[in-house]
Amino acid sequence: MVPQAGPDADAAEVIGCGYRLAMPEKVLVGTDGSATAAQAVDRAVDVAKTAGALLTILSVGPLEIARQIVEREAVRHAGSGVTIETAVVAGEPTAAIVEAKMQLSLDSCVHPCFTSTRR
Repeated sequence: MVPQAGPDADAAEVIGCGYRLAMPEKVLVGTDGSATAAQAVDRAVDVAKTAGALLTILSVGPLEIARQIVEREAVRHAGSGVTIETAVVAGEPTAAIVEAKMQLSLDSCVHPCFTSTRR
């Protein structure tokens, strides 16, 4: 039997096949300042806006450079209507993002897609 959304269900929680989808309250996106990462930040802003969620923009690397990157992204999306926090961490990016997600009790993580053009 397919679970059905009731008549009082929030429209944002219902997907086409009748299943309910919980909306995140907190979203994390990592950025290194690249164009691909900027697209991930754009998507994370969209997700956070749709869900009414808090967005944390994280950059990992030398702290001053990371701080500049997250502040640039926060300013770029200042008019989005999304509450944005920034965080910077020194260390290895993958481990730092996973650790941040656990420490901040985040519901969702938006990752950039990487493609390889090596031959």
